[in-house]
Amino acid sequence: PAPAPLPANAVDPGVPGPYQAITGEYDLPAVTLPDFPEQVEMRAVVVAPRDAPGARPLALFLHGRHAFCYRGDEEVPQQWPCPPGTDPIPSHRGYLQAQQLLASQGYVTVSIAANGINGQDWAAEDRGAQARSSLVRLHLARWADWAGAARSGAPAIVRAAPRADLSQVFLMGHSRGGEGISRAAMDSLTPPPAAQDGYRGKVRWTVRGMLLIGPTFFGQNPVPQVPSVTILPGCDGDVYDLPGQLFVDETRDLSRSRALRSALYVIGANHNFFNTEWTPGQSVAPSSDDFVDYYGESDPLCSTGAPTRLTAVQQQTVGATYIAAAARLFVEGDDRVRPLLDGTGRRAPSADPARVLSHALGGNRTPLVIPQESTTFSGGARLCDQVTFDDTRSCLDPADPQSQLAHFVPFLGAAPEPDRHAVALSWSTANRPIRVAP
Repeated sequence: PAPAPLPANAVDPGVPGPYQAITGEYDLPAVTLPDFPEQVEMRAVVVAPRDAPGARPLALFLHGRHAFCYRGDEEVPQQWPCPPGTDPIPSHRGYLQAQQLLASQGYVTVSIAANGINGQDWAAEDRGAQARSSLVRLHLARWADWAGAARSGAPAIVRAAPRADLSQVFLMGHSRGGEGISRAAMDSLTPPPAAQDGYRGKVRWTVRGMLLIGPTFFGQNPVPQVPSVTILPGCDGDVYDLPGQLFVDETRDLSRSRALRSALYVIGANHNFFNTEWTPGQSVAPSSDDFVDYYGESDPLCSTGAPTRLTAVQQQTVGATYIAAAARLFVEGDDRVRPLLDGTGRRAPSADPARVLSHALGGNRTPLVIPQESTTFSGGARLCDQVTFDDTRSCLDPADPQSQLAHFVPFLGAAPEPDRHAVALSWSTANRPIRVAP
């Protein structure tokens, strides 16, 4: 039988706010990014609250890697710039539902296009994370200009929207866009080497938090100082090993920051359907169900028609609701939505019938024991290394090549970290004490 629904949270962030939304686009001159021979577009769709008073928080969305050129239903070459007779796939328009929800709640939202990066990141060592960070910050710099003296020269939709408050920035990224916005948050705190960076100006904004949907983790670079929520789609057939969990796990020992880092496991969600332009029946270009593409139709939980599989509309509503939850907590400081994100076990009725399970590293935690070489233990305990290629030091089963890290994510591409220890606990009988002491 299906488990009982979680109790409803006291506040539902999926409920629209009081503002009507206005929508428009801007298309600025393209930019040149390091190591990319072709220029990258500066295009975006803006959804903002009509007649909202004062300066409003700014939410920036970044899509991930997808096909980037199309002509009807034909197969066309995927090269950048798109060949004559083809058009760029408007992946940046795929989050309008979430943008409209946030706009109704008082946010200025902008979803930026990154096809020029998707068309050139195949050769980048970091799969384009630095380029995406540069693009995000180039857009934020424009919004900082438009919030000040340059407002009179801003695009029409920007002038029609309330002035953006760059001290209250929220970032959302999907797939490689998730890693891209995380890198942008990092680069906003600690500038990258100038030769690698496509943005050379001052940081005139503050990132208050971010939400990542099915993100990649090629660079192994989480940002412990910035609170985050990571959505892990339970039926992801693209980023199928769910490395987004590392945005939680890998931040644990990196700093003394008390920022919340949350993971949300969304049962029945695939990778693509969070973006309408990646969803069959909604997209202008050909698209597909990534779970079926990768695994076929034989899975009792995730195949088309399975009772636990979400429809595209249900999945997009989950995305919008939890994007709004993260923004409300991190930007507005509304602690009433935290139980949706911190493992308390509450649900947002707006996202029904989806089942969303949360786990978090919260700020109100005190380490009892930090494992190190001097740690003592007895019973079924042993000191081990979190990231190692040494079978004798591995925390998990060295005979299993995937067992390189707790949870379920292999540490592919990571270098050993000899000073990051853990204590592995094991027992075969009940009431057997295990003791660990500093």
